[in-house]
Amino acid sequence: MNKRPDFKLLILIAFSFFAFAGCRSGDSSREVAENFLSLYGSGDYYHAKSYGTAETVRVMDMMIGLNKMLADSEKVETKFELVSCEEEGDQATAMYRKSGSNEAPKPLMLVKESGKWEVSMNKESMNEPLITGEADSTAVGTK
Repeated sequence: MNKRPDFKLLILIAFSFFAFAGCRSGDSSREVAENFLSLYGSGDYYHAKSYGTAETVRVMDMMIGLNKMLADSEKVETKFELVSCEEEGDQATAMYRKSGSNEAPKPLMLVKESGKWEVSMNKESMNEPLITGEADSTAVGTK
């Protein structure tokens, strides 16, 4: 018996892979901001970095390292709500706040690189309170 894989099946699998691999490229700045904030607030920095620029990836890697040093009792999930998202050319500012709070919204900066929106943050824009869920006094991704 010849156990060669069906050529049509291989083509279908390859096409499916490439079709789904590029799904994020069409996300709006609002969708990227919502997805990033959801992952960030839950402490899932590994997946959050998929929504960021190269610098954001470095910051998320740093957050992963810091998070490993925290005891589980110190890790607090924070839910954020997106108040608005305004685009100006290849830049966008998403305004967010802690869910259920009346605090003033804080900015999350995004840039459009290679046709897709990405969160733009650096070490200077990060503050430790977000790690522990005390998001009242910090902004994510500000310049």
